[in-house]
Amino acid sequence: MLKKILIISILFSNLLSAKMYTDLKYALLNCSKNETNKDFKINGYKLALGYMFENLPYIDIGIENSILYANGRERDSVDFKDETSLKNASINIDFLYAIHLKATTQIVDILYGTIYLGVDTARVGTAASDYTNSNSWDSSFSYGVGLEYWIPMDVSIQLNYISYFNNIDGIEFGFGLKF
Repeated sequence: MLKKILIISILFSNLLSAKMYTDLKYALLNCSKNETNKDFKINGYKLALGYMFENLPYIDIGIENSILYANGRERDSVDFKDETSLKNASINIDFLYAIHLKATTQIVDILYGTIYLGVDTARVGTAASDYTNSNSWDSSFSYGVGLEYWIPMDVSIQLNYISYFNNIDGIEFGFGLKF
């Protein structure tokens, strides 16, 4: 019991010294299926909330929680490598929740490089004429790299590459705010 109280108090005191931030990004996702001849393109929005601990030399470590919502474009047909075809096919990500450990380091004056490592869970659904896939929840390891350009008043412009699942990855760009 004493260990739990000590760990909770250490975490709480670290959160008090952390800088809170939020990011809003537009995501261009690519969903590739090994069985199909052409990948699905999905556009979405990502909202992130995190804490950065800025006490380490050369590198800042933080924790980030995010949620992503994306709708795919419907395609006239999807052709599989075994020569079957589905009509009016689409793919949707209802919600993608992620928690990442974020490491940031200064490259030059106000340009920072970031690395993301974490886990995510999502409900991905596919549909076509006379076909619907169950929207079951799935979890996976995720990773990414990015750049942050900080302008005055604690505002950043960001560009990231993130791989969420072994078949979903994407480019995200947007802005962030520090509090």
